[in-house]
Amino acid sequence: MRRGRSTAPGRVEREIARVCSLMGYDVRWFVPEPGGRDMVYHRDIAMVAEADVCIAIFEDGEPMTGGTGHVVEKAQDARVPVYAYSWNGASYLRVGEFDPDDIWGGFVPRG
Repeated sequence: MRRGRSTAPGRVEREIARVCSLMGYDVRWFVPEPGGRDMVYHRDIAMVAEADVCIAIFEDGEPMTGGTGHVVEKAQDARVPVYAYSWNGASYLRVGEFDPDDIWGGFVPRG
């Protein structure tokens, strides 16, 4: 999971970490090294390099924006399967996926 170097995890990240903990999954936080904005991009690349699948959640109506959009792009570059959802405050809607070998299709929520 990604978070800022000097900021607390966001609302969505906190909730996902809580649910993972309840389900017995370990959560690893990826924090950028000191050194400026470039380090955020390097953090995203390092995170994707260790991922089996990327689950991206965007605010409703804003798919592929901000840092989460960058993570999705880096995952696609590395051929890591991606499932993207929008969140409207009450429910999730799957807005796209990249899983060329259909490895995760049967495991991720339809949304």
